[in-house]
Amino acid sequence: MPHDSSPAPVVTLGISGFSNSGKTTLIEAMISRMTGPSCIVVVIKHSHHHVVPFQLGSDSERFRSAGASDVLLSAANGLEQQGQWCPGVLPTLKELLNYAGKSAPDLVLLEGFKDVAGLPRLWLHRGNHLPSEQEEAYLARSLAVVTDYPALFPALTRLPLDNPDEVARWVQLWRAGFTSTNE
Repeated sequence: MPHDSSPAPVVTLGISGFSNSGKTTLIEAMISRMTGPSCIVVVIKHSHHHVVPFQLGSDSERFRSAGASDVLLSAANGLEQQGQWCPGVLPTLKELLNYAGKSAPDLVLLEGFKDVAGLPRLWLHRGNHLPSEQEEAYLARSLAVVTDYPALFPALTRLPLDNPDEVARWVQLWRAGFTSTNE
């Protein structure tokens, strides 16, 4: 009988927002609150920029230190995975998710990937300014908004940007509901 080597589908949640909205800081805080025997977390980060791999204090290092079981960094100049740098390797999101799924995580957090349609996501909005037309489109495709100015978004589930405990609890409840409806 042929053996299907493709990994099982994994619960995936995007954490998206514009530059400097707090995505990395929030993900790092959530990982430290969520990881443990009952929740293995993998992070896939997408960067449109060229990166220098393995820098001290890098986002990848922060995610690993917080407890992520694996971190994949897909950058404009290559891929960092399992502590190795693969210059010029530019995998698709599907390929990244297939690779991440091989470690059987309970949750894959995606940083960035804001233009991927159909991806369940949290949108980060920092500041008391009204969202632009472009941001309104992103918000319309989001499960919730994580913000430090919640009065702007009455129609969306709002989570406090300054309270990663509450965001992590919401994600754990969402994950539990997602897995129970997809079993």
